Amino acid sequence: MKERDMPLISLPTYNSARTLPLALRSIEIQTYPRADTERAEAKNIGLKAAKGQYVLFLDSDMELTPTVIQECVKLMEGSPTIGAVVIPEITVGNSLVAKIRSFERLHYENTYIESPRFYRKGPAIQAGGFDPEIVFYEEATFAYKIEE
Repeated sequence: MKERDMPLISLPTYNSARTLPLALRSIEIQTYPRADTERAEAKNIGLKAAKGQYVLFLDSDMELTPTVIQECVKLMEGSPTIGAVVIPEITVGNSLVAKIRSFERLHYENTYIESPRFYRKGPAIQAGGFDPEIVFYEEATFAYKIEE
């Protein structure tokens, strides 16, 4: 059976802050094949498998403030014409790279580089998902598709 044809497995968790790092490490060493794709295709796999009305694409190095999902849902529920919500990203850290990245992000506001992370699943599916041919800034091109 090809890797793409392998059944997907969901791993639900609840109140697992203390044990989740160990669980994630154990997932990394599994012999069962996982999607070995670029980000856009991996996001499309997640989009298709998602069960909820909304989808949040969160990178593994991101941290959410406590109310961000609630705020996104409130925006979406308040206006059915909104298809996606931008969650501004703030880079933190004292390293030179972090400082450069933070300065760079100052120039993203109100541009397509600062792309949505929170989507209505239906329109995201209808738009065809992320373009797997795009390796960087795939979020920006997806925002164009959603807008159309």
